[in-house]
Amino acid sequence: MIADMRAMVLGRLAACNLLADLDTLRAALMTFSLACTVRAAMQVAGLAVNRLPVYASPTASAPSAFRITTLGQNPNLSAMILAAGMITVIGLELSRDWRLPRFGLFTWPMAGVMGVAIIQGGSRGGLLCALAGLAVFALRGR
Repeated sequence: MIADMRAMVLGRLAACNLLADLDTLRAALMTFSLACTVRAAMQVAGLAVNRLPVYASPTASAPSAFRITTLGQNPNLSAMILAAGMITVIGLELSRDWRLPRFGLFTWPMAGVMGVAIIQGGSRGGLLCALAGLAVFALRGR
């Protein structure tokens, strides 16, 4: 367990050192944002979608609803990653640092597609993550 903690600390230190370089930071943010958008667009478009049944009670014979996910990924994990992607896209647009990338007119459609995918997944935790991130932007002031 101690060895795992050491590896985790060293990994985080390496990531902090790598992201201190502006070109690397820019590339990482763009890659993450675009990957989350493509993943969400695949789900919304219905490509490689899995429908996981949700039963209203343990004795119910027919599912009451479906949780939609792409490529068999866990809907809760998928929603948390997409929430982070949505907040990254919006945060890049609202950032005042001119050196960071922006998506311009594509920002809000990208965030919208990710929001729809989060809702389709049916994850309450992922939706809460997205709302908490949006609340930070809404409450930050000028």
